[in-house]
Amino acid sequence: MASVPVNNAKGKVARRFMREEDLKRHMAKEEEENKEQKENEAENQKDKRVKLLLEKDNQVRHALQLLKTWGIFSQIKTGS
Repeated sequence: MASVPVNNAKGKVARRFMREEDLKRHMAKEEEENKEQKENEAENQKDKRVKLLLEKDNQVRHALQLLKTWGIFSQIKTGS
């Protein structure tokens, strides 16, 4: 393990050990990027499945249209 001299406020040299997290592109960063990339891929897969389902299934498409217009239906007052 390499040590790096660091000057502190009193002018003394303190030893600080070089760690992996001090390096650019260390393993933890790559793991975070891979995790984000996997989450994005999962979302894209879900979006594709939803689009395919809406294209092929008329009942699902009609149900979605009803839910989108729910605000209009809730504003209609009945005359009874």
